[in-house]
Amino acid sequence: MYDTHNFKVPQQSEDYADCSAFVIQKIEAIITAAIDSGQNRVLIDTNLKLGLPMENINKIAGPFVEAWAYEVFSNAIEDEENTYDLLNVEAGERLNFVDIILQFRRIEETLQVRYWTR
Repeated sequence: MYDTHNFKVPQQSEDYADCSAFVIQKIEAIITAAIDSGQNRVLIDTNLKLGLPMENINKIAGPFVEAWAYEVFSNAIEDEENTYDLLNVEAGERLNFVDIILQFRRIEETLQVRYWTR
């Protein structure tokens, strides 16, 4: 059935494990610094007397978490010291699989990472 289809098979680069470990360490450091400095609160004010419906809270909270993450990464770039080697932050397009695209510098090369909050 699938014999007539030409599938593109992803090829993992030889240094994938090293690049992945590097990026994970940087993302963890950025998020940890934001949490440690108290920047991990998103205040939502509503006049609903009975509160928000918890059965679908992810539909409400998801965009706030995405916006918070984008802001945290943007602040890391704006930091004059920028010890995270973060070069660029882009928001993913609406309804795209990717929420945020990050670019890091690692020893004269640029790594692009697609980050999602779901």
